[in-house]
Parts: sequence; structure tokens; C-alpha cells
Amino acid sequence: MDRHDVITAPTGGPIFKEVKRKMLAALAAGEWKPGEAIPAEPRLAERFGIAIGTLRKAIDELVAENVLLRQQGRGTFVATHSRDRMLFLFFNIIRHDGASINSTELAKPSGCGVKRSCPCGASPRSATISCTPAAA
Repeated sequence: MDRHDVITAPTGGPIFKEVKRKMLAALAAGEWKPGEAIPAEPRLAERFGIAIGTLRKAIDELVAENVLLRQQGRGTFVATHSRDRMLFLFFNIIRHDGASINSTELAKPSGCGVKRSCPCGASPRSATISCTPAAA
């Protein structure tokens, strides 16, 4: 166990936020690679010198932010992000009727209202992200 990871005094905020920050630092340092399981919760709680409930709160936030992924019966893994998925997070994709769509709708077959081609001649994949409909 690295003594620098033990949380002795919070930095003015909740302890779970400090744990979250340390976990993000470990991820950034490459300690856990995309697709790999992170250590078991009891082991991490011991590493940080905290209760498992506090650790779970930090992990819950990282899961909500899509940094980690929980798989029931298997463990918690570092999320892997494809280029297309990352693009989707940064662009607002709009249907022909002007409503925003989510990733589930984006995966639907043709006919769902998702723009599949563009008057500018862009490919259908890029048209949903970078093209705007022609003025009516």
C-alpha cells in the first residue's frame, strides 16, 4: 500500500471526493488500463484507509461519469471509449423534427427520423454530426 494514498485529513470537501480524485490520478498514471478490472472494493478501501461505503460513493460518481463500468457478478472495469462514442458525447444530434436524440435512438434502423444523408454530399455517418438541414 502506498502511504500517499491514505486519506488522513480531507482537503475541505467530502472524503469520497478526495478518493475520487486519487482514483482519477491513478487512472491518468496508467495504473489501471481501459478494459481492465480495478481492484476489489475491500482492497481499495484498505489502500485509501476509508470505509467501503465511502469508496462506493466515489466509484458511483466515476460510474455515473462513464469513467468506470460496473458489471454485476464480474467487477468494476475501466471504461473503454470508441472514437464514435466520444464524438457523440460532444455533439448534439437532432432529428428532422428538431428533437434531440440519445444513443439508443441513434442505433435504430432507418426510418426513425435520424438524418441519413445530407444535401452537401457528406457521408451518412458524418451527416448526423456535422451537417445542418437546408433552410426550408
